[in-house]
Amino acid sequence: MMKTLPMLCIFALFSSAGIVLADGLEYNTGERSREGVTTTEKTIHNLNAEIDNFTSNILQQLIQNDKKNIAVSEFSDLGGNITDIGKFIADEIITRLILSGKLKVTERKYFSKILKDHRLLLTKALDPASTQTLQNILGIDAIITGTIVDLGTRLKINANICSSASGDIFGAAHLESPVDDNLRNLIEQQTLEPRESNLKNKIEDLAQQITQSMVEYKKTKLVIMELPNLSGEITNLGKFLYEELVSRLMMYKYFDVIEKKLYDNILAESDRDTVSLTSDLSKEIGRVLGADAVAYGTVSNLGSSVDINIRLITPETAIPFAVARAEITSDTTVKLLLEMPEKNTASSTQTSSLATFMDENKPLQKKNAVKSKTKISRLRKSKRIFFGEDFSKYPVGELLSNWGEGISVTESQGKKGITSKISGENTLIQQINFPDDFHFSFDIKGTSWTWGTISFYNSLGDRFKMDLRIKDNLFCVNLTNKAEAKVSCNADKYNKVSLIKKGKEYQVYLNDVFVASDSFENKEHFAHFSLTCRLDTVSLTNFAGTEL
Repeated sequence: MMKTLPMLCIFALFSSAGIVLADGLEYNTGERSREGVTTTEKTIHNLNAEIDNFTSNILQQLIQNDKKNIAVSEFSDLGGNITDIGKFIADEIITRLILSGKLKVTERKYFSKILKDHRLLLTKALDPASTQTLQNILGIDAIITGTIVDLGTRLKINANICSSASGDIFGAAHLESPVDDNLRNLIEQQTLEPRESNLKNKIEDLAQQITQSMVEYKKTKLVIMELPNLSGEITNLGKFLYEELVSRLMMYKYFDVIEKKLYDNILAESDRDTVSLTSDLSKEIGRVLGADAVAYGTVSNLGSSVDINIRLITPETAIPFAVARAEITSDTTVKLLLEMPEKNTASSTQTSSLATFMDENKPLQKKNAVKSKTKISRLRKSKRIFFGEDFSKYPVGELLSNWGEGISVTESQGKKGITSKISGENTLIQQINFPDDFHFSFDIKGTSWTWGTISFYNSLGDRFKMDLRIKDNLFCVNLTNKAEAKVSCNADKYNKVSLIKKGKEYQVYLNDVFVASDSFENKEHFAHFSLTCRLDTVSLTNFAGTEL
């Protein structure tokens, strides 16, 4: 007796006449050979056939790459929402792959539960640091992810096949299907699975970044400081971020998180009134609390978004070993938190190490200066922003002749910056009337093996300059008659370079971490600045100048 093919529509067989399905029905250019078939039936059978071919393509790529244990995530729309149509497509793929008899497939709901139980976003589940967790629990070696795009009359489905060992995409498949009234009803009447808010999603991402770095560097005990804004004030957003991060990290149980009250005791016992992270305080945290990592950083309000930058440092050396970063859209909730700063108290007037040196009543601190007691000082609000350019208003590829020859706009990590296709050094020049005291900054990403130079000129031709480069994930600075200074950085991400001038004193920071200092005797305001570097290997953005 001849064996029948397994279940309806397992895989499509191809012939010159058209697509032959397992039920013996033949289709050619979307028309069924039998008579009396409704338009709805034809659409459903065509969708089944397309999913057959779609899945067959995925199966072939899995076999070619020797992947045998897989998981299929729920397909999302372009906004990241999980919908009924996304679950339907994922289930259709899973069914076909199981019936092929060639793979071990993890059930969709179980895979989703594992992600939630271990607090893994799907994007983080594909990070090498997180995939080991999935491999240990599920034994999978590939993950299929996808999106569904509603084009009105047609439905487009895209799938990526990712290695669970590296997170790299090694295969892909796509299909388009016409949408009739019945399919449209399924799409429009679907239940939308609530997505976490933008704020909570980004906090989860920050927690994952911190966890990954702590595990990678084998750290076991962490102190988290509340995050101030660039004026050194702790807003409700900074407090909320602190509480949420502590709660998440404690629940992960990968390492110990020290309660804030214990950290506050150190401040009280050492008679400190502020929590700007000095090297002395860093060492004291490590000695008294036994911490081998401290997390601190800033909250930067950029208007339409808020940048959260966190550095993880080793207490003994006060040198960062990792960073965590997130960009949060300024929705109603975020704006409300930003507009409600706490009153200045001993616990709410924290300042970053950079903000400490921007105080109007205090000169720049010498590199090796040590004070027995730090007084509370209110930071003066900036008088004005005298220069700013973040390139967001320009289209990618546009040439910016006002910045220099061959300078064009590029985009990376969601930020627009400037680069150049001209090999060798590029020179950027801007005519700017600098005030007496100022904070000048910009973001830089990439690697430059040759030195670049930033120069500030006054009308007499006098110049203050510093040489800089990023090499081997180290930000290096050379100042006149000074030894080369270095701090750790991540060359693959944007890093903020800041120069603070007060009187004759200058200090340089990277991501609010002190790098070097110098002095310069000038009698007139700077009238312009220039920056010479290789823009074919680095990208620059977010130039900003604020009067102090």
